[in-house]
Amino acid sequence: MKTSVKYPTEGRGCFGVAMRKKLDGTMEGVKCTPYNYTGKTVRSIPDFQNDLNDEMRDKVAKGEIPTKTGRVSIWKGGYPGRAQNPKEYDTFGDDRWKDEVLKAISNTKCSVKDMIDHIISESKKVYEGTPQEHTFFIYHDHLTIMWEKTAIKYMKDIGWFDRFIKICGLNNAKVKKYYHFSVVGDSPELCRGLDSYGFSDLEVSIKFHVAVTSALARDDPKKFQVGTPKHVWSCMIRCWESCEPTSERIVQDIQGLPGVLHKIIENQGCVISGDNLRSGHRAERHDGKGQLSSRLRKNQRKDSQNERPLHPDAQDAYNALVNFEDIDRDLDPEF
Repeated sequence: MKTSVKYPTEGRGCFGVAMRKKLDGTMEGVKCTPYNYTGKTVRSIPDFQNDLNDEMRDKVAKGEIPTKTGRVSIWKGGYPGRAQNPKEYDTFGDDRWKDEVLKAISNTKCSVKDMIDHIISESKKVYEGTPQEHTFFIYHDHLTIMWEKTAIKYMKDIGWFDRFIKICGLNNAKVKKYYHFSVVGDSPELCRGLDSYGFSDLEVSIKFHVAVTSALARDDPKKFQVGTPKHVWSCMIRCWESCEPTSERIVQDIQGLPGVLHKIIENQGCVISGDNLRSGHRAERHDGKGQLSSRLRKNQRKDSQNERPLHPDAQDAYNALVNFEDIDRDLDPEF
């Protein structure tokens, strides 16, 4: 079973949105703070524990962790926060050493447990003080390491498994055992707010800001660039926090869920002919001649000429592009 997330060398994160009711009765879309795992491999709970144990044994073998044998520590000049007598401590008996080992591998790996904790924490912040504070539900698509048995056990142990939307009751008899008390994968039409349109909006916003600020110096902090994973994450976060998806777009997308569910029920979960136009790399050609060989371009969709929200960092660069009074007309004096 595959227990790692794809694309560990790209800018990667776990993003979430929500819809809540304001005091005036209208709905608003809310964006959660993303969980950043850029440059890291997200590991299942048991695999991450094995990684910790392997790192611990490696440090012991190199003499970097004191043991009952009195081995001298070479961990960056001594024992971090420890007494001077290493014989008093067992290798696996002190959480402080576990913290040091965790720090050693945290640059390349993280546990899905931390991602689950983040999802729950951010969701609680969104609904804190609202009528839905204790009744809201969370939806996450079928990320394998999040729906395998140890992750499910962890969610049950902390009392949150029942707050995740999933296949329940008699409906489990209608799907393969693999999906019992879980969700099906590859269903962006169900992952409203992000997989349906939100990520597409965010991607377009990133490309837009990269183009607008392309003339800025490479070391200009206002420049949007995607040369490294760190740059990509910076672009994603700035566009996410200040630009897209918008509150209106999130609400519009989430409110489309009932229509999708009615259509699925009406067709008894079968593939609906003519409704397989996808917004991702699985999108079909509009002429009906098979699937696209690349992602669906924005100009292939309707309503693609809407004005995009602009990040404050890109305002000056944008003004320079659209302010024709500042353009050097020496090449065309009659203009």
